[in-house]
Amino acid sequence: MARRRLAGGAQRGGGVDVARPDRLPPSPHRARECTIVVDVETVPSIVPITDLRRDAAGVIGRAAAAGDTVFVTQKGRVTAVLLP
Repeated sequence: MARRRLAGGAQRGGGVDVARPDRLPPSPHRARECTIVVDVETVPSIVPITDLRRDAAGVIGRAAAAGDTVFVTQKGRVTAVLLP
C-alpha cells in the first residue's frame, strides 16, 4: 500500500518518527536532569516489620529518643504506627 503525503510532509500513520527520539517534539514531561530536595525533618521514619522483629528494642529506643512517629510496613503497606 502506497503512503500518501499529507500537508507539511507528514505521512499517514503519524508525523513523528518514533524510531528517532531526538526528533520528538519537546515535552515538559521529559527532563534531562532532576534535583530532589527533601527536608529531613518532614520525612517519616519507616521501618519494615522484619527490622522491627529483629531489633524491636532498638527501633523503639531510637523513636523515643528522637520523638519521631515510626510507621511499620508489611509488604510495602503501613500496618502499624509507633507513637513516641
